Amino acid sequence: MTKRQKKGDANYVNNKEFTKALDIYARAQRKHIEENDGERIKMNDYLAGCIVKMSNRLCTTPRFSGYPFKEEMIQNGILAAVKYAHKFDGSRFNNGFAYVTQILFSHFILTIKAEKK
Repeated sequence: MTKRQKKGDANYVNNKEFTKALDIYARAQRKHIEENDGERIKMNDYLAGCIVKMSNRLCTTPRFSGYPFKEEMIQNGILAAVKYAHKFDGSRFNNGFAYVTQILFSHFILTIKAEKK
C-alpha cells in the first residue's frame, strides 16, 4: 500500500505551476505547428517529468491493480498525453492536472480493452 502524497513528496505535481507550463507549451506548440506545416517542438523537461509522475501514480490506484501489462498502460498514457498536450487551452480551463489525468485514464482503459481482445 502506498501512503498519501504530500506537498513535498517527490511524486507531487503542483497544479498551478503545471497548468501554467502546459498552457505556455500548448500556445507555443500551436503557433509552431501553424508556421512550420505540422512540425512539433520538444516538450520541456518539467512537463515531461510531471506527465511521467502522474502516469506512474495513476497506475498505482486500485482500479488498475492486478494487470500484468502496467508498463504498456503507462507508456500508452504518456504517449497520448504528449500527443494531445498542445490542445490544452489555458484561457478556457485552469486545471491542467485534470486534463492530463483524463487523457491518461482513458488510454489506460483503451489499453486494457485492447489486451482483453
